[in-house]
Amino acid sequence: MKSIHKLIIAISISMGALVTSCQKLDIPPTNIFTPDIIFGSEAGVKSFLATIYRGLPIEDFKYRPDQGFKTGGNDWENFFNSASVTGEEVGPFGGMDIGGGFGYWPYGDIRNVNILIEELPKHADKLGQSNVDALLGEAHFLRAYYYFGLAKRYGGVPIVTTVQDPGAPLSELQVHRDKEEATWDFIGAELDLGYQMMNETNELGRANKYAAAALKSRAMLYAGTIAKYGSANFVDGQARAEGFAGIPADKANGYFTKAYDAAKLLEGHYSLYEKNSDKVQNYVDLFLKSESPENIFVKQYSIISGTAHSWDATMSPRYMTANALTRSYPTLDLVQRWGNLPVTNSDGTPKRFNDRAELMQGLEPRLLATVYFPGATLRGLTFDMQRGIYPSFSGTAAAEVAKPANSRSYILSGDTKTLYQGRMIIGFTGPWTGGDELTRTGF
Repeated sequence: MKSIHKLIIAISISMGALVTSCQKLDIPPTNIFTPDIIFGSEAGVKSFLATIYRGLPIEDFKYRPDQGFKTGGNDWENFFNSASVTGEEVGPFGGMDIGGGFGYWPYGDIRNVNILIEELPKHADKLGQSNVDALLGEAHFLRAYYYFGLAKRYGGVPIVTTVQDPGAPLSELQVHRDKEEATWDFIGAELDLGYQMMNETNELGRANKYAAAALKSRAMLYAGTIAKYGSANFVDGQARAEGFAGIPADKANGYFTKAYDAAKLLEGHYSLYEKNSDKVQNYVDLFLKSESPENIFVKQYSIISGTAHSWDATMSPRYMTANALTRSYPTLDLVQRWGNLPVTNSDGTPKRFNDRAELMQGLEPRLLATVYFPGATLRGLTFDMQRGIYPSFSGTAAAEVAKPANSRSYILSGDTKTLYQGRMIIGFTGPWTGGDELTRTGF
């Protein structure tokens, strides 16, 4: 042990001698990005912006209702959505506790935006003043988006607009909670700055001034709705009086007016997508075509950048997607938002079809573009779900169900392997009997 102690002492003395003999150690570090490197070029600013954009609270495929925004994990798992906890679909998350996904505190991301706002004006000589102004407007848009994610969850929150020093006294770091009304007003003011300062166009994946106006319209609609309808939801009168949650009802119309005025700013710049005469395909294309005139603010997905998703592989009928997963089953309640399905005659008897695809005739095009019905095709394959087979049928379905099980004329099976006269009794895609390969709702 003594020899080891001596070795440590020897090294310490040697380092001391090195410091004494070398007086000039004030050189830029090679493993740390300094503000000049990040903000001294447009490429550096874009790289910093990409991190901020990536963290925006957009509840898309990476938002799991019971866990919140996923920042890591396998790309193939990025297929989450909120429909499974709203009654719009039955999926793998039905009945779960979604409280964990409610939690969201992006003050680290907000700090990055605050750094951007403080640093950009210092580098106008290299970036150009007009470019700095546009970038500052974009930063205000991004900061508003983060606070929008907070306000719609918590109401009033601490508003931090400066880059705090982690070494400052705790009393300086503890920012008070603002009232809900003040929080929404801050979001609106930030988006006003965004609209005033940002360019009319921007590269795909980044916001322009009209995206700021659109987000303001959306945010002010939230605020107005909270003011008009939200007060009845609060049971703690003291909290409501303090204003941390809730907005006075008499402020509702003011927010609705702001929402209307912001939406008007988009007139003449965007329009409905109407390129395809097939209304079903037209509704599909408006979400998938990059040139759609409905696109206001587009989030890009990329395998290279680690932002890819696996929606198609996990949410379409399984055997139509290389035998992957199928985890989205729209409910009848969702389907009937477009109207009742034409499956019965006026006298209550079941309507007869020569082919299952006839069920889709006359249905709302947006419904057909959203949900696969029995008889629909994808990649040359037909969605053939059925509950069973009637070898013969007379009367009504209710009458058949009322019969003893051994005398009913229909045949049911719990798997896809059982055949009747060479035909799959339940089809290849359902109904669900366990696992992810069969539909749980018939859609």
